Amino acid sequence: MRIIRNLLTIILLCCSAVVQAQHAVGQWQVYPTKSTTPGLVYEGISDIVYYISGTNLFYYDKNTNEIGTLNSGNYLSDTGIKNIYYNYDKGYLMVVYDNSNIDLIYDDFTVVNIPDIKNTIMMESKVINDVAFGDDKIYLATDFGMVVLNDEKYEVFESYKYNKKLNKLTIAGNFLITLIDNQLYVAPITKGMYQFTSSWHAVNMNDVGVPNKITYLYAIDDNHILYSFDEKTYIFDVADQTFTLQNTSLYYARFINRSKDGHMVSFENNIRFLSSQVTDDNMIQVLEIKSVNDAAAQKGYYSSFNKDNSIWCCSASGISHFTISGSSLTWLITPTGYNTSSVSTPHGIQYHEGKIYVKNYGPYNYSTDQTGNTVISVCDLNNNYEWTVLSLDNVTRHYGSSPGALRASYNLSFDPDSSNVFYIGSWFDGLHKFNGSKYIGNYNKNNAPLTQPWAMLAEFSQFDKDGNLWIIMVNNTLTENAALACLPADKKIIDPAASSPSDWTLYDIGAKISYWNALLVCKHSPYVFVIHGKQVSPTRLTVFNRNTGESRVFSTFTDQDGGSFGSGVLNFLTAEEDNNGSVWIGTTSGPIVLNNLSNIMNNNYRCTRVKVPRNDGTNYADYLLEDEAINSIVVDGDNRKWLGTTSSGVYLVSETGTEILENHTTENSLLPANKVYDMAMNNATGELFVATELGVASYRSDVSEVAPDYDNVVAFPNPVRPDYTGWITVQGLMENSLVKITDVAGNLFCEGYSNGGTFTWDGRTASGERVKTGIYLVYASQSGGNSGVVTKIMVVN
Repeated sequence: MRIIRNLLTIILLCCSAVVQAQHAVGQWQVYPTKSTTPGLVYEGISDIVYYISGTNLFYYDKNTNEIGTLNSGNYLSDTGIKNIYYNYDKGYLMVVYDNSNIDLIYDDFTVVNIPDIKNTIMMESKVINDVAFGDDKIYLATDFGMVVLNDEKYEVFESYKYNKKLNKLTIAGNFLITLIDNQLYVAPITKGMYQFTSSWHAVNMNDVGVPNKITYLYAIDDNHILYSFDEKTYIFDVADQTFTLQNTSLYYARFINRSKDGHMVSFENNIRFLSSQVTDDNMIQVLEIKSVNDAAAQKGYYSSFNKDNSIWCCSASGISHFTISGSSLTWLITPTGYNTSSVSTPHGIQYHEGKIYVKNYGPYNYSTDQTGNTVISVCDLNNNYEWTVLSLDNVTRHYGSSPGALRASYNLSFDPDSSNVFYIGSWFDGLHKFNGSKYIGNYNKNNAPLTQPWAMLAEFSQFDKDGNLWIIMVNNTLTENAALACLPADKKIIDPAASSPSDWTLYDIGAKISYWNALLVCKHSPYVFVIHGKQVSPTRLTVFNRNTGESRVFSTFTDQDGGSFGSGVLNFLTAEEDNNGSVWIGTTSGPIVLNNLSNIMNNNYRCTRVKVPRNDGTNYADYLLEDEAINSIVVDGDNRKWLGTTSSGVYLVSETGTEILENHTTENSLLPANKVYDMAMNNATGELFVATELGVASYRSDVSEVAPDYDNVVAFPNPVRPDYTGWITVQGLMENSLVKITDVAGNLFCEGYSNGGTFTWDGRTASGERVKTGIYLVYASQSGGNSGVVTKIMVVN
């Protein structure tokens, strides 16, 4: 028995080292976003420190010195965090979501979900604006009134529909104080506060005037409120209903938080500790001011619940811990962050040679910001999904600006002849060339057919199968229209500084200037597709033949039934070529398909609007996703289409689109948001990466690229542990492989054909029982050839 255990241990260690980063078929992986914008930080009453970075929730475990993330993939019940609050008396973190869902997270990571407000059907807005903790109640200020939760029974205790928006809320003793339309109201805490006019008393604010900008409403003790607005700070005496102007303005405080001995106030470069009581003349006592002299900890949010007044900080540099003695800061934990993407709004996502590139906004995607710096995070899929930031600095800028970070840019185009070299267009400064993070040079009005009426606008770029680079040049030397430019493959080797405009070829593509375009250079045919103005109406589609120079502009299409539609009815948004050479166009009214491209220049050319049969006994069908805007299209190894939508998440449809196979949303998956900006596929593994308005996630599909042989077959998870109930995946198979799974005695447990290069097994016998602990052999063969063992799977029960 001891020998078997040792053998199993060795096998487990070997297997786990191979595929530890991969997640199973049918599972989502969430990649939370860290941000350079600091967020709230709370030190819990035990050993957990919570902090917000961007819109994501992280924690630091003081026992293990590890940073983790709390998201819908592990502990949280929802996505879209609006705010967090910590109850120091009960020891839980309250997470409030944009949709009014609520989670209570205890320091042992027990999570209690309270979805009552989210699930309530009402016409009024249910947004939760503020939270105040009572003895055993949680008081919520909402857009429609107030809700009281019982935090022991985890249910709604009372709900009051005032038809008034409560902006802020706090508790002083037995009184609630709220802010409605810049007017303070006070009410004693009693059951049955249904009538607003009889329960709430408007405070006479003649002595302070009507505020314009309220910073905070915060209870100092059972009878005093710190009330700050318009660069003034007052103590409001609840009993006397009087305001006392403070000598030291706390208006510029970033955050006020409870501490062991009173209250702690965060400023940009100092921390102030306040007494838990006010003086007899209603003045706040500042017990101590600590200056934060280290830039890594400045402009952050601070939290302290330690008796020694050590400080936890969430700044642009990450989470940190320090003490301050005099003017000297001593690091206990230097600033650090969770290893994940740094792109807070991932508008663009691309796959290239085992890496995922996530890019922030550009002028082509829902933003007209012309000067924002480009941020690109890179995930190395072959290195345990490690994230790094691709710094693109020292970029040539025009209008007399000195070199700086890349700004307002478009997609990355990787040179097929040199894997580290890529090109990226920009709004202002033309086309840039990089080798990794090293800047090579710039194509501008001096060495390319660009003009500079106000900016050298070079947009989307893409390589063709022969290594020629194609790019949309809006401000060009050919025409007032947007032009299609080509840099031949043999001219790429020339240093941009030595290039000339004659190295390029320009083609008029017949559409006026537009700043939101899209580009597709086909690999199976000589056609280039340019979508003009995908975010404005009307949009147009230009089809250009690289071989003949012939082009055609489509503002409308005729479909297979003779129906005419297009500009004025829908907008063209994106284009993608499938494995058979057909082109799928994403529009604001579902997808259309362009088949038989050799006929596309003919006047009688017709597109296909995909119809999905109703299968209800009639001959009726509906247009595929007719009510959905398709922002992104990805084609997998089985020629199926993944469609990213504006409001309904991600759809998987069959090769022809006539069958909807899957629909992933925030309601039935770990997708961070239903608004999808972009998608990318690692066809080698079948992993789909999705960029949404709330972050990036990936989904392991059941199709992968076929392999030329069986030399690199892997199975995962491996080992299969007792608590695992998902699919066991075998990947790296040849096309249409016959797969058999047996035990070492030769008993057959599963048999079937691979889907592309992937085969899945549920780990059960034919009768549905989980197989016993042991080693299972995977045999594979193709087209009736000899079968051989290609990998092994360890199952542990």
